[in-house]
Amino acid sequence: MDFFQKLPSARLVGDKHDFLIEYCRNKRVLHLGCVDAGVLEEKWAKGILLHQRLAAVTSELWGIDIDKAGIQFLESKGIAHLLAADVTQEDQIQPLKDQTFDVIVAGEIVEHLLNPGLFLEAIKRLMRPGQTELIVTVPNAFGIDALVALLRNVEFVHPDHNYWFSYYTITNLMKKCGYTIRDGLAYSYQLVPFFYRPPQTGLLRYILSLIKRSLVRSLYRRSPFWGDGIIIIAVR
Repeated sequence: MDFFQKLPSARLVGDKHDFLIEYCRNKRVLHLGCVDAGVLEEKWAKGILLHQRLAAVTSELWGIDIDKAGIQFLESKGIAHLLAADVTQEDQIQPLKDQTFDVIVAGEIVEHLLNPGLFLEAIKRLMRPGQTELIVTVPNAFGIDALVALLRNVEFVHPDHNYWFSYYTITNLMKKCGYTIRDGLAYSYQLVPFFYRPPQTGLLRYILSLIKRSLVRSLYRRSPFWGDGIIIIAVR
């Protein structure tokens, strides 16, 4: 048994949402977990909610989330094709059965779930074999910020997460659920353009951020899987 898994060559991108926006442009898209609970209204007001941005570029957009209040908020803003439901419950997703999608987006969801395998199995019911693409994004267990935090004897993790995924473990899980991996990427917030604004950051913090970015980029030249997260594109 080999415990050393060879990582593939992979592209490294900056903002994962920018990547998703461009990938979904002019396509029929189903957005799973379309409500960003806790920050929904704030992001909507700023125009940065992912579902809001997807609605501006897709040919048709559907959204599903278990957060009924969040779905009602989006409906009040004029967003159509929304469903307050649990995708793992077949009787709750009947309105989606007659729809065909080019892309299904599941961004930063599986690490929150009690049973991510059940979730991935359920999504297949909404996919055309070999045609509909599923995009899954997850935080990276080996991201630089997460590893550096261990030096302070703390774990840098969202308090609602139940799992850490690496490139190997998320693709392994998806393969076991019957998916074929088409592409794998890493994303890094360190690559998102940063503009010095003294009132918000201070000069010292800005200088330290430049030093950090220089060190991070040197690691990325070795492997993109030092990045903050992973993007997987798959078909059933």
